[in-house]
Amino acid sequence: MRRPPPRASGLKRPADIVFVLVLAGLSLYALNRWGPGETDTSGYRAIDGDSLRGGHGEIRLHGIDAPELHQECRDEGGRIYACGRRALDHLKSLIAGRVIACTTLDIDRYQRRVARCTAGGRDLGGAMVKDGWAIAYLGHALDYAGDEAQAHAARRGLWAGDFEAPEDWRRQNRRAPSSLAASEALPPD
Repeated sequence: MRRPPPRASGLKRPADIVFVLVLAGLSLYALNRWGPGETDTSGYRAIDGDSLRGGHGEIRLHGIDAPELHQECRDEGGRIYACGRRALDHLKSLIAGRVIACTTLDIDRYQRRVARCTAGGRDLGGAMVKDGWAIAYLGHALDYAGDEAQAHAARRGLWAGDFEAPEDWRRQNRRAPSSLAASEALPPD
């Protein structure tokens, strides 16, 4: 019995080609506007443990992953607490009236700037990981692996108890709980 020839992969339909071209165009626009290495000091505020929003849109902090805003963890006594809110509060405390400067490193698949940001000269990503309120996003960068090891060994922040990796939590909680307003639905991280 003859097998049919293998299907050629690639874009066949005009709609697929248009989609790819639009996506490429948006990426080029974003990189031209905020290309790698460009620094922005617009007024930004923390919106969760690894993201900022301000005058020029949303920024995802490079190399880290923090618990999602509605994520819960267990503390050292086994009690459930709102670790996503705690991570947000910690990032807010690091910012607290300081000038934020962000250097764009990339644009993610959701057209958000991925940047290394400082507040008052302190690296926000490094501080979040070192203080235990975010983990090193090892699938994307190794920048904060040493900081994570220190936080883990010292049982700081999340490491004092038990938590699910934010990426795993997102995968299992794609849909926001029905008690959340539609505007609070979990954005992809």
